[in-house]
Amino acid sequence: MNLTRRIDLIGYLHIAYGAVLAVLAIFMLVAATIGVFLFPLIASWAVGAGANVTAALILMAIGLPSIFAGIGLIRRYSWARTMIVGLSLIDLFSFPLGTALGAFSLWLLLKKQASFEFA
Repeated sequence: MNLTRRIDLIGYLHIAYGAVLAVLAIFMLVAATIGVFLFPLIASWAVGAGANVTAALILMAIGLPSIFAGIGLIRRYSWARTMIVGLSLIDLFSFPLGTALGAFSLWLLLKKQASFEFA
C-alpha cells in the first residue's frame, strides 16, 4: 500500500472515529435529558446528568474536529495534516482504539515523504 492510500486510510479512520464519538455524545445527551425529566426530584441524578453532559461535550469537542480534519486530509489540505497531528496526540490517551489510531497517524504523517503530499 503506497503513501497516498495510507493517508486516505487515516482520513477515513478519523472520520469514522469522530462519528462514533459524536454519536456516543448524542446518546449521552439524550440519556441525560430523559433522566432529568423522568426523575426530576432525585438530586444525585441531576449531578450525574451534569457529569454526563460534560463528558458528552468533551466527546463532541474531539469527535467533530476529527471528522472535519479527516475530510480535509482526504482532500490534502495542509491545515488538516496539522490538525490530525494535534488530534492524534490527544487520541493517544484514549486506550485502545484511540491509541492505535493516534500512533498510526503520527507515524505516517510525521514522515518526511508525507509532507510532499500536502505541498
